[in-house]
Amino acid sequence: MTVYLEDLQDLVRGGCQTPGCTHNHDRMVAVARCHPKARVDAIITASKGVIDLRCGQCERAIVTIAVASRPAIDLLPEKTEEENKSEGQAP
Repeated sequence: MTVYLEDLQDLVRGGCQTPGCTHNHDRMVAVARCHPKARVDAIITASKGVIDLRCGQCERAIVTIAVASRPAIDLLPEKTEEENKSEGQAP
């Protein structure tokens, strides 16, 4: 599933999902439901392109975030038909 900026903004507008919290946060905070006051550890596995957020007390998974690769950007302008002909290449 791809998550876009607008999806995250919708999640934040939905309000806090922590049981018992009545605050209307302007950001999304990852909290372990098993131990809400425990720290949250981020385990980054670069070879798989994922970030796992886990409860700092019992190591239970909170969420796994997949990180996409940067799209390849061709910085060179496409050659014109004239340039291709002058180099002996087919258009």
